[in-house]
Amino acid sequence: MRQVYGHTDNFPGYTQLTVSTADCKRSLTFSINPQTNKGLKPALLARVRAVQEDLACAPLRR
Repeated sequence: MRQVYGHTDNFPGYTQLTVSTADCKRSLTFSINPQTNKGLKPALLARVRAVQEDLACAPLRR
């Protein structure tokens, strides 16, 4: 089973997601402005979450 480890965070004005494979050979970082928990419309928030999900899976692709 392949896994990634990651962390999401909100900082005033920013939203970040960082993921890495267990062996740390592959990693990606996603950062946007503004914070996702501060006023994004539901459709845009859903799109951001979909992109983050794709990002979390990307290090597993060969």
